[in-house]
Amino acid sequence: MQFDLGYWKAAKFVKDADDFRACEALIKGHFKELKHIFINLISSDNYPHIGWNDFVAFCRNVDILDGTLPTATVDRMFIATKVGAPKEGSGNTLFRHEFLEIMIRVANCKYRESGRADSYSGSLKIMLESIIPKFSCRPWQDFRDAELWTTKIDKLLEANKDSLRAVHDDLFPKYAEKGQCIRKCIDLMTKIPAISLSDKEARFCFGMSKMTVKDEVGNHDEYEKLRFAEFLEFFGRCAHARYIDEEELGLHEKIEELLRHVF
Repeated sequence: MQFDLGYWKAAKFVKDADDFRACEALIKGHFKELKHIFINLISSDNYPHIGWNDFVAFCRNVDILDGTLPTATVDRMFIATKVGAPKEGSGNTLFRHEFLEIMIRVANCKYRESGRADSYSGSLKIMLESIIPKFSCRPWQDFRDAELWTTKIDKLLEANKDSLRAVHDDLFPKYAEKGQCIRKCIDLMTKIPAISLSDKEARFCFGMSKMTVKDEVGNHDEYEKLRFAEFLEFFGRCAHARYIDEEELGLHEKIEELLRHVF
């Protein structure tokens, strides 16, 4: 989070020092929830960033766009947030620090400028308390804790470690063109007929399998690959997604099925 607060431009428009510190405190206090929302939103076609259309859809989903704020205002705040953006992204996508910044910008337009709050931090507090319960996050760390990190799955993956390592090393060679590794990894789960996950679901599993990249700007290339532990999680998430309707199967049995089709 400290990297994010070092990159964002909130201090340039929140001029009052006390108000700015209050905004920072609110972001820090809700960072876990905001990070989970961010991870869910980036696990899509615009990975590893939030696309403009996806952000507008998010605003509708959590009632930021509820008739009291025009879509054009959200678009204007998106453009303002992208001024001076890192070159690694595009003009139509948000980094994590930009997602945090645009939360303040949008909250200000929705509440302070309409007279429903008297400060940036007051606006942000109202908006965060409203939107966080409304967004339905698919489990990120909870999936690991409750389903993936079990003795049965650990033994299964250990028994197939050499084969899985070989697949991983083929998908993620040391030198590869930008985007090539992600595409090959997605194809593994979409092109094998017996698996045939949708591209959307496979991308979601990929994004959700990444551990937090603390410095998104300075270490942006980290998003291009899955480390071996992350690849194992990707495998588990894909197994869960592929056999989600087969409730009688435990996750270790779903992974066994997926292993059979990959090998």
